[in-house]
Amino acid sequence: MVNLVIFGPPGVGKGTHSQLIAQKYKLKHISSGDILRNEISHETRLGLNVVEFVRNGDLVPDKYIIDLINSIIDNSDTNGYIFDGIPRTLSQARLLISILKERGEKISSVIELIAPFNEYIKRIKHRAETSARIDDIVKETVDNRVKLFNKHRAKVVNYYKKLNLYRLVKADGSKEETFSRLCSHIDNILNITKR
Repeated sequence: MVNLVIFGPPGVGKGTHSQLIAQKYKLKHISSGDILRNEISHETRLGLNVVEFVRNGDLVPDKYIIDLINSIIDNSDTNGYIFDGIPRTLSQARLLISILKERGEKISSVIELIAPFNEYIKRIKHRAETSARIDDIVKETVDNRVKLFNKHRAKVVNYYKKLNLYRLVKADGSKEETFSRLCSHIDNILNITKR
């Protein structure tokens, strides 16, 4: 089983590339943001509990994220997972390792997508114009999401570096160029796991 984490700032392309990777490698795509926005739009108990966090660009408390991951994993039959937007903090990084370990699984790789600040802000603005995402519309919400990502980034990256799981992939070119870089890395992982 291959379990990947796609990590990076808002607007860098995590969701786009996670979907493409999930299709190509037959993995289950778990996007915390998509799931939470869906829960909010359907006014579920979880949605009502997290709506203000999402609307303000704040981090959703770990207990909701971990319950969400456990529920999805316990009800899935798959070749592996691609975690998009999970983890966002060091505590979530540790909890994700623990959740998978309890099931006899592990993370295969953590891939951080990077692009210049202006590039991913431009992508967020474009997305805000074409979608109804509540976390993209208000500038202060976007600013807070970027600030929180930057605040927690180093601890998450260092944790995964120590576990020899971290890989950086540039996402500043075209979608096709970035996807090609990602596939090259994932193919390498798959070749290693087959040995």
